[in-house]
Amino acid sequence: MKNIFLALCAASLFLTGCGSHQTVPAVEQAKLSDKFQLKNVSLTLTESVTPKTEYHSEGEFQTLIQSGIQQNLTQADLLTSDTSANSIDIKITYKRQFMLDATPFPADALRYPSIDYVINVTDGDKTIRTITRNDFMFRGGIFTPFKIMFGVLNEKDDESIFITALNKKLAKEIQSLE
Repeated sequence: MKNIFLALCAASLFLTGCGSHQTVPAVEQAKLSDKFQLKNVSLTLTESVTPKTEYHSEGEFQTLIQSGIQQNLTQADLLTSDTSANSIDIKITYKRQFMLDATPFPADALRYPSIDYVINVTDGDKTIRTITRNDFMFRGGIFTPFKIMFGVLNEKDDESIFITALNKKLAKEIQSLE
């Protein structure tokens, strides 16, 4: 009886292993141009609380993001004015967050923002690639966590580390497209 039971267990494990192999046909992706047109960069800026400190407005922020992306992509030689090249459309949702913002006593000091973005690559009106990231969080260098922890990021220019990091991340995502 014991031998029959062991034989059945071994046979079921063997058959389960054989039955789990799947072959998924490769999906052919449209060929991308070597360079891109930067068609649109849109930004939605939200804040977890309304601070007393004046940080970058949505318009200022969008200008900084767009110029930074253009600069990074130009340095990587990925931008063109050729109308036959694929176009890039970037939509960003940037949530500015503050220390103690979930308490009744929020501070004006910045903490890490929450960032969502979608990068669409189009060929005419057809979207041929999409990169989506939700809750991308920049972690900063060695001193950034300490600056956040001690609440010293409380001036308009202090946000530049997050803007620069986002620009570099978006450019790197575009460079990684094949």
